[in-house]
Amino acid sequence: YVVRKDTEHNRVTVSHERSGLLQEETLRLSQMNWLAEPVPGKTYDEQYRYHGPRIRGTLTGQEFVPDAPHDEAIAAGQSLVIYDGEELIGGGIIDA
Repeated sequence: YVVRKDTEHNRVTVSHERSGLLQEETLRLSQMNWLAEPVPGKTYDEQYRYHGPRIRGTLTGQEFVPDAPHDEAIAAGQSLVIYDGEELIGGGIIDA
């Protein structure tokens, strides 16, 4: 499992164990980039893995709160992209 990505120091941490993976329901984001202005409190879809499932949830500032738990653990440093229907509106980096 990739348990952490540190792009500042060009490091990827891997493990045979799932320890170190995020289990929180709320995903904190940094380095956010927007193609369209998000509406606070609106329901959007998020995707954190290429071809991964899209998860519905609410965007509040720099946090994404999914409507249901993620099926997989997520590593800090992964990108999270946010969709409004089929339109990509932006995203950010998942913080620890």
